[in-house]
Amino acid sequence: MTVTAENLFKTAVDTLCKKGQQMKHTEERFLKYCRSYAQGKPMTSLSIAEALGRQDAGRDKVIGLITGQLMRPQSPRPMSGGKVSCL
Repeated sequence: MTVTAENLFKTAVDTLCKKGQQMKHTEERFLKYCRSYAQGKPMTSLSIAEALGRQDAGRDKVIGLITGQLMRPQSPRPMSGGKVSCL
């Protein structure tokens, strides 16, 4: 089989697509874990967020993330546009 630019491109696209899907799955698992931790231990979560926030100017962002996004149950969101579809 002759290696062509098209074959290399397809291989690269397939590999990047698979890695992207793996990263998305890992992100979803991480957020699910964070949500369950924050819901199970809200005071500990807020304390951690406050401690981390004191180290940065983004204290309000961290606490907002904990109280706003992680404390409420999340439903799957539709994928945004502009994405290369995997073959």
